[in-house]
Amino acid sequence: MDTCRELEELTSRLNARDRNINLTSDAIVQTFLDCPMPSWFKDTDLRMVVINSAYTKWFGITIGEYEGNKDNKVHKLDVSDYRKNDLAVLAANRALRFKEQARLRNGKSCELTVIKYPVRLGGTIIGVAGLVLGVRVL
Repeated sequence: MDTCRELEELTSRLNARDRNINLTSDAIVQTFLDCPMPSWFKDTDLRMVVINSAYTKWFGITIGEYEGNKDNKVHKLDVSDYRKNDLAVLAANRALRFKEQARLRNGKSCELTVIKYPVRLGGTIIGVAGLVLGVRVL
């Protein structure tokens, strides 16, 4: 009888741990999605995986337009610095801060201050994420 009770307690603890892991994962994803500043995640081939709603609000580009594509396919200006900066982050294997040119949804050009950083899973870099820290309309 003790063995059955011990197994039930172990199962209950494991189920509670799984619920906590799922809650934490959901909270992390929601934090990214709810961030009031544009943020994004690209794979190591620099193809867009996800953008948040602030990105769409600021730049007028949806995840449906961007997902699986590289920057030059969706932005209507020279974005070669985006790629150069993403590659610099991958090479440095650490977060770096950049100034990048962009075009806002209303068509105005701007200079963004962005931080880009490598994203790791199990110690392996799986992509580059970024977050807009500030904007200056030109």
